Amino acid sequence: INWMATVDLVALDFLEEATPLSHRMLLERYCVLMIYNTMDGPNWFDQLNFLSPDVSTCLWQNRQTGLDFVGIHCGEDGIVAEIIFPDNGLSGSFPEDIYHLSSTKIFAFENSTISGTLSTAIGNMGELFGLYTGPSLLSGTIPSEVGLLKELNYFYVNDCMMYGTIPTEMGTLPLLQELVVKGNQLTGPIPSELGQLPDIIALILYDNELTGTVPTEMV
Repeated sequence: INWMATVDLVALDFLEEATPLSHRMLLERYCVLMIYNTMDGPNWFDQLNFLSPDVSTCLWQNRQTGLDFVGIHCGEDGIVAEIIFPDNGLSGSFPEDIYHLSSTKIFAFENSTISGTLSTAIGNMGELFGLYTGPSLLSGTIPSEVGLLKELNYFYVNDCMMYGTIPTEMGTLPLLQELVVKGNQLTGPIPSELGQLPDIIALILYDNELTGTVPTEMV
């Protein structure tokens, strides 16, 4: 907060503009900054222009394209659309602030040592298209609020330390194509509701502690 209020020229410009869009972009800049502050930003392999006071949030990235892209990507309106941090030395837990990024479509935090849990506030991210978090030290349960993510196509929480059951609410996601939760400590039966997913093409559940048989709805 102190850095944004005293050093961050972009944040000060947002405050001076005082429009609904500038206020939203200020909030998003704060939320993205919290990722850096709580997930060991100073020790990231690539600093990605974070804490550059005269650089737009949309340029906190490595300026690469395609599979080499790391950092923040925005839409044409300047709103954060993708947060992509594979193989960049992240650790610590997700800040609760990230769940205010309600228009973000991609969250990718693969190959890290992040820990903590997925918050029930994930249900606020109504435009989320893909979530990629493993391998990591992420633990806890998969919140049932994932069932609120009606735009979700890809859910990868693989090779983590998740436990509990697979929420039945995941069977209500109309666009889900790939559900990958292998390599966790999930228990209980495979929900029959997953057999109702109209677009599912990949369902990868092995290396868990699931019980029972494959539901007939999935055969």
